[in-house]
Amino acid sequence: MPESSPASHPPTLYFEDGPAISLALYQTQCDCIPVTRPPRIGQPALWLDAHGLGLLIPGRRQPFRLKHTVPASPTGSLLVRACGLLGQGHAPSTVLDPCFGFGQDALTLAQIPGTQITGFERQPLVYWLARDACVTPQGAITLTLGDGSQCLALSKQRWNVLYLDPMFPTDRKRALPNIGAQVLRELNLDAAASPLDDLGWAITRGLERADRVVVKRRPRDPVLGTPNHQLAGKAVRFDVYV
Repeated sequence: MPESSPASHPPTLYFEDGPAISLALYQTQCDCIPVTRPPRIGQPALWLDAHGLGLLIPGRRQPFRLKHTVPASPTGSLLVRACGLLGQGHAPSTVLDPCFGFGQDALTLAQIPGTQITGFERQPLVYWLARDACVTPQGAITLTLGDGSQCLALSKQRWNVLYLDPMFPTDRKRALPNIGAQVLRELNLDAAASPLDDLGWAITRGLERADRVVVKRRPRDPVLGTPNHQLAGKAVRFDVYV
């Protein structure tokens, strides 16, 4: 299995110098630069001001900030149903999410009491934005900067659910995805290949390490292997392997 790792150099974080800004979380892992206003940049960089953490992207006038929404009734979502996290009094569940991205799906799953999510994100800027938006003091989500394929390949732990949400390939016939998905795609344009890009490997390995594997796809994407069942909505489909 080929190995991959996050970028070795720390991400750049520009911050609005002032008493309201705390750098304690970032100083040891980011290159922190004080400024009076968001600078013009040639490469994406983190931005911290009194409104919180954001992302500076060349060509965009305003910092991008995550605006996650949590469904009022997550038990009704296709995602929760696909992961089998339904029913009153269900046993605590563990979920491995090695393609964490910005973490919207993890936040939905974390609303189910007793659910513990272990996430991995290998793009450093995506990791910091997701960490800021998703990791709460309650501890339902643990997020690590790194390639989740190594955890899947080497860990001795067993999970109830392996959730695979790979980035959808570009489709010129479709409308542009939402701004968050566009930013995620921009940040991953130069990413090295990961073993998780081979979904066949990830599903096979996942079935050795988890009670079920759930793969998020677009409705018309090809089906890999033989899922035990599928749940399809207008925009996405969940293939479930047990």
